Amino acid sequence: MSVYEREILRVLEEAGKKGLKAGKIAHHVFNACNSMFEPVDFKDVHAAVCQYLWQQSKKAGGTVMRTDGWGVYRLNPHSRQAAQLLLDFSEKEEDQQPKKVEEDHSLSLF
Repeated sequence: MSVYEREILRVLEEAGKKGLKAGKIAHHVFNACNSMFEPVDFKDVHAAVCQYLWQQSKKAGGTVMRTDGWGVYRLNPHSRQAAQLLLDFSEKEEDQQPKKVEEDHSLSLF
């Protein structure tokens, strides 16, 4: 999996069910992959992102699917790879109640 593919999937995972337009996805990927020491051309990134999105949306089990909007893509919930990306293994802090610290009322020996 290339760096662009990982970034595309990360951006789409953050976008959720609504998805994003291909141009917005390309901008996010460009910003994530461009650096002072390894500059990339935006046109190349945009072309690679659009090609990946188009290819994956044409596959039956592709990781990406088109939504109702023109040029709007989102993760395919029926894809195995996309389903693995959507799993959330982080702990929910809201579920855990803070434990009350009980005061020690015993007498000190020293």
